[in-house]
Amino acid sequence: ELLSERAYEAPQGEAEQALAAIWSQVLGVERIGRHDNFFELGGHSLLAARLVARVHQVLPGDFTIRDVFLGPTLAAQATGLSGSAQQQSTRQALSEIDALIDRMEAV
Repeated sequence: ELLSERAYEAPQGEAEQALAAIWSQVLGVERIGRHDNFFELGGHSLLAARLVARVHQVLPGDFTIRDVFLGPTLAAQATGLSGSAQQQSTRQALSEIDALIDRMEAV
């Protein structure tokens, strides 16, 4: 089992905790810290694909293999997921406002 050289810091917030549980399953590593690096813990491209698939099943937001490579730490991935979910909420709200305006104009 490969271990990160960084000091352990527990996952913070719902997104990090959920993502840590997924990492643990995918990597077969019991304890995942928020500054751990997916690849330093034994991750590789095939496991990154598995990670993305599991994230899509459990968490809202856009998450791609590219995100795993660009932000390989747990904290970076959770931040990206949170931002993505927030952007989706904003897009949904704007879409609903646009539809309401269209209905009002039709009256």
